Amino acid sequence: MEAQRGWSATPPGERAAVSERATRIIGERQAEIVDWLAREAGATPPRAAVEVGIVRAVTAAAVRHTEEVVVTTDSDVRTRRTASTAGPPG
Repeated sequence: MEAQRGWSATPPGERAAVSERATRIIGERQAEIVDWLAREAGATPPRAAVEVGIVRAVTAAAVRHTEEVVVTTDSDVRTRRTASTAGPPG
């Protein structure tokens, strides 16, 4: 819970920079991560490669988008807007 509060208080540009770095590191160490998943989690190498690719894609998408979720008084949860974490849309 504490980590989430700190992360949500972090400006979008800083969160984008962290996500960009994570995406880069995952790409640089993909073979090592695939090998680890195969050994430790019992995944086949092709499946592990797909899983790593998915994680990398999701992490890269986090750089581009963030959603602001609003809970209204009637408990209706909806997305108010989608904005770039790296700066204003456009």
